[in-house]
This record gives sequence, structure tokens and C-alpha cells, in this order.
Amino acid sequence: MKKIISLLTTGIIFTGMCPSAVCAESEYPTKDTLVLNTFDEVRDYFTLEDTDIDYKIDFIEEEDSCTMIVYGLKDVQDISDMIREYKNNNGGALSSYPEYHSGISMGYSNENHWLRYNDISHFYFYFFVDNTLTDFLQNDISPLEAASQYKRFDVIPYVYPELISGDADCDGKITSADASEVLSAYSMLSTGKKLTLNSTIFDYNNDGRVDSNDASAILAKYAELSTTRNN
Repeated sequence: MKKIISLLTTGIIFTGMCPSAVCAESEYPTKDTLVLNTFDEVRDYFTLEDTDIDYKIDFIEEEDSCTMIVYGLKDVQDISDMIREYKNNNGGALSSYPEYHSGISMGYSNENHWLRYNDISHFYFYFFVDNTLTDFLQNDISPLEAASQYKRFDVIPYVYPELISGDADCDGKITSADASEVLSAYSMLSTGKKLTLNSTIFDYNNDGRVDSNDASAILAKYAELSTTRNN
């Protein structure tokens, strides 16, 4: 089965959750520059054939960079196994800090901007293990904590294969704890905190806002489910 990334004839530098730009702009492309024009071309370029590791891959184009998200991994070991495959098949300098973990981000060292996606020469990669949500120090974190720490995108769909509407803590059930999480999110938003909230688990009434009405609706659903279970 196809697996990601033919990362590297040049090196890869692994950083924390918010990587910095790996190189400054220059006057490239040159005649030797490889220019990719579509997501399919980017995905194909960063794909390693003949690996047993299952994965899915997504792509986010930003103003000055491209983010590749590799998810659906079953174990953290899959990440190190893939990196070993890249090194064995393609060479290149590989380093990692901190150790491999779900959510680790990797900056692609694109020396002299020889690889570009249209006009973009900065590429970043994130790897996620199913149902394993951590910060860049490998600490377990809640979906709400992740909403304030992951800035580039909504991380929740890449970590949890199945989402339940209103299950704000992603523990697989609707409880009063979910209502508390939504209220905490609402409080943070009210003070101007920037959050990348997943609408499925936080915006329970689907009105485009996360507020106390969502928490109330979740509590009502929890009461309904509790009554059903007790009957």
C-alpha cells in the first residue's frame, strides 16, 4: 500500500508543534526547480511505495506554506518505522526533537527552494495516531487544550476516527463533563482567546457559535440518555 513521503534528497528537521520557516525566500525557481501544481502532484511526490503502514493524508495550502497531515496511524511506532523507510530508501539527514509522538510536526528542509508548490517552497508535516491526542511534549491533552495549542488547523478529525456530536472531551459518550468543556470554551472565547474549535463536538446546536446554549442542550441530552438507561 502507498505510504507517505519520499521525503528527502535533502534533510528533514523535526520541530515542535509550531515549526518555524525552514528557509528564507530567494529568487528561485531556477531551471533545476521542480514545480508541483496540484495537491495530487504533491501527494504523489511525498509518497513512498511498498510499505505495510496504513495512513491517510490531507493537504492544507496556506499563504506562504503547505501543510501535509498524515493520519490514521495505529501506533507511534508507525511514525519511526516510516522515517526509517524514508532514510533507507532515499537517504538524507533525519533528526527528531522531541521523540516521536502523535502530533509531531516536521519541517521539510528544501534547500535553495528547488521544490515548490506553485509559488510556495515551505512544507510542513504532521503525523497523528488514532485516538492519541498529545502536545509537543507528549503530554495527553483535551480537545479544548488542543484547540488553543494547534494553530494551523482543527486537529480533532485527524485524531478521532469517529466523532459524536456534543462529545466535547471525545471519550465516546455524552456526559455532564462535555457541557462543562463547552462552557469553558465559551468562557475562553468571551475573553478573546483564539481557539480552533471542532464544530461537531462543541457546536452542539449547530448554529455556528459555541456558547452556553450548546452546553444546555448537551445537559438536556445527557439527562435524556440517563433516563433511558435507567428505565
